[in-house]
Amino acid sequence: MSAFDDRPIYMISVAAELVGMHPQTLRIYETKGLVRPQRTPGGTRRYSEADVERLRIIGRLTSELGLNLAGVELVLRLEDELPAGPFDLVVSALAVHHLDATAKRDLFRRVAAVLRPGGRFVLADLVVPRPGEQGPIEVDWKMDVPDTAADQLAWLEEAGFAARAEHVRADLAILVADLPAAAVDEVPVIRREAATGP
Repeated sequence: MSAFDDRPIYMISVAAELVGMHPQTLRIYETKGLVRPQRTPGGTRRYSEADVERLRIIGRLTSELGLNLAGVELVLRLEDELPAGPFDLVVSALAVHHLDATAKRDLFRRVAAVLRPGGRFVLADLVVPRPGEQGPIEVDWKMDVPDTAADQLAWLEEAGFAARAEHVRADLAILVADLPAAAVDEVPVIRREAATGP
């Protein structure tokens, strides 16, 4: 859930000024589905504080990291709320390496929150090679921000998983993270009181 207000209050010109963009840029982002301002009954766009913050994030991703709009879309999807769950299995392949370390840790906590006890998260992704190793995958360090398999295993453990590396090549890893099954004392016990008669 966003920490920013979702009430539609800013016209496109005001929202554009707040984020230092041209109104046409906001229209392009809307067309691409990167931002979804609400509309008045007359069809005028109204941006919320949450929309403005999302536009600021898009601006940082494009200007500071040099991502194109396809890269921005991928990063935003990874940072959006996950479906409510609960799930038995979550699988991610070749996507998480686009998130920085802080965002990866957050994602791992969010995945843990939507898995059932005993559920599994499988992550197959690009990793930073161990010292002295080099992999065949070229990393641009703008859109690609991999971390070591060891760091990601530690962050999965922080999120409550029992994590292990199933397969690690120089620059690719398959990490398997299991949530513990519900402990016996966490299982609700229904007790029936014996009926007492007069």
